[in-house]
Amino acid sequence: MFSLTPGSAHAVSVVRERELDYKKAMKKAGFPHAPIHRIALEAPDRLQALRNYLLSASRPKAVFCWSDLDALQLLHQASELGLRVPEDLAIIGYDNSPTAGLNQIGLASMDQNSMTLGKLAGETLLTRIGGRRAPVKLLVEPQFANRRSASSPEG
Repeated sequence: MFSLTPGSAHAVSVVRERELDYKKAMKKAGFPHAPIHRIALEAPDRLQALRNYLLSASRPKAVFCWSDLDALQLLHQASELGLRVPEDLAIIGYDNSPTAGLNQIGLASMDQNSMTLGKLAGETLLTRIGGRRAPVKLLVEPQFANRRSASSPEG
């Protein structure tokens, strides 16, 4: 996982939650020691840190970024360095932003189904306003939007 974090203190945040779930999923898939590489958003040498990561001999063959915005930056830097995506490096983002789906970009991404989440949030709020006191646990499973950055045209 590649994480451009908003700083070093992200103990309770969407970044941290995605990292924890990433670790659980990788462990379940048989990769209990899958690394997380972090670069702070405000790092003065951020672009160089991205380049160093991509040029590293220990660079993985696939990277899951905590957001599409970070994945797009990584995709751009990979292109600048002449790396072939996905042949040299597969990249997957998270959010399934409209930009990710553009033909020229083709970024694979996890879609958290924001329309359904928004609808459920509104309905849950209305039931709370209506008197519900018991907590409600809701789960919306994300879906994988497979695009060019994660799979080669040959399959």
